[in-house]
Amino acid sequence: MGGFYIKSMRQELKIKYHNLFFSILFHHIIFHFYRVTSTFTSFTNKHHNMTNREIKLKLSKIMLETNMGCMGTGIYSMQEVYEKVKKNYPELCNEQYLCIDNCKSGGKDPEYHHTIRGNMQTMKKRGRVIKSSKGSWEFLEIQG
Repeated sequence: MGGFYIKSMRQELKIKYHNLFFSILFHHIIFHFYRVTSTFTSFTNKHHNMTNREIKLKLSKIMLETNMGCMGTGIYSMQEVYEKVKKNYPELCNEQYLCIDNCKSGGKDPEYHHTIRGNMQTMKKRGRVIKSSKGSWEFLEIQG
């Protein structure tokens, strides 16, 4: 009787692990499918006919044309810069479109963060922003 009990316990464990494996696999497939489809389709907003890349370029163009006017003047951490840009241009800041979906060496941050950092380098050349301290940037009025 003892041998039969151990054999049935093994079978039960085997079935539980089998079900767990397929449950994890199913959730992984669903997550990956959602992430990939959201990468190639733009999110629902007034720019619903634009691709993620076009939305990224539009955000960049607006920030460069206005010299990142949404920031005003003052000292901000990068996180505060991201939040302020997103607050002013929420329809152009897609949290689902990640750097890894756009660049070979991209990370898991939203791609619009990359766009902001790139534009800040241009603002630095224009004299609009200077590095204040580690992780902080000072936005200045542009003279002339």
